Amino acid sequence: MVTKTSTRVSVDLLPDLHEELKEIAQTSGKSVKTYVTEALESCIQRDTEEKDRLWDELAEEALEEGLISIEESRDLMKRMKIA
Repeated sequence: MVTKTSTRVSVDLLPDLHEELKEIAQTSGKSVKTYVTEALESCIQRDTEEKDRLWDELAEEALEEGLISIEESRDLMKRMKIA
């Protein structure tokens, strides 16, 4: 994910979680900022892939039920994602 300018995000954490986060980041040889950024990117990537998989399943189900062709189904799903 490439961005020209960054945006600051503030998150309130319980002290125990904050300490654990600092320890894990340090153990990984990363700053808390880098660790959190990479974790969020990974989470977003995973969720995006899961969402795409679910949309593909819906397209396949529509095809199996004979509602529309696979090309029409995929095109419809793409348009629905954008909307």
